[in-house]
Amino acid sequence: MTPTLKYIDLFAGCGGLSTGLHLAGWKGLFAVEKNASAFSTLKANLVDKRKHFDWPAWLATTNWDIKELLAQKGAALSRLKGTVDWVVGGPPCQGFSTAGRRREGDERNNLVHSYLSLVELVQPRAILFENVRGFTMKFKANAQGGIAYSQRVIQQLRELGYDDARG
Repeated sequence: MTPTLKYIDLFAGCGGLSTGLHLAGWKGLFAVEKNASAFSTLKANLVDKRKHFDWPAWLATTNWDIKELLAQKGAALSRLKGTVDWVVGGPPCQGFSTAGRRREGDERNNLVHSYLSLVELVQPRAILFENVRGFTMKFKANAQGGIAYSQRVIQQLRELGYDDARG
């Protein structure tokens, strides 16, 4: 029998990506979503109805801000090393999107670093990082040292031992 592949969904919204992974036969460990309404939908559909997640006892089944999760549960997260196949998700894109104001100073852009911090703690076998096209473009002011945020993420993932396979 093939073992069930396990993942953690970050910036999960109402659970669209988790629903697809559920239908593909994956098993969720838990999902992180700050917005209470979005998390309520995810919980109703995937936690309560489908029992899709093997939610750990040390983590309340509620909406979480990823920065608070890292600060409060960092030790528990690091104990997951070797047990997680995939970390998936897409940090907020509003500050990167060319369809909007595209502001380098948008505080939500820094949530990319929270995603990477969780990856560093958990050390999954692989990650799926989703964002908009503007994420791959430099900002005019470019406080990131003259490179696009996407290049910084790739650089940090390489430092953590991951190879980039872009799809």
